Amino acid sequence: MKIFDKIKYIHMVGIKGTGMSTLAVNLKHMGLRVTGSDYPESFFTDELLKKQRIKVMSPFAAKNVSPKTDAIV
Repeated sequence: MKIFDKIKYIHMVGIKGTGMSTLAVNLKHMGLRVTGSDYPESFFTDELLKKQRIKVMSPFAAKNVSPKTDAIV
């Protein structure tokens, strides 16, 4: 995909959601670096994200977005 030629690092807001966590895993499998932020409460997708070594930060805050981020979802 042409769009991913320039995008290497994605930060996802609300990453624990069922759709967002699935998208995060797929993007990681495509070779992108993925991080995200969400509420600190436990959610059933926590284990999936942990198993995939996708870093989730809490709470929602601009400081959680790396300066290396190419796109925010």
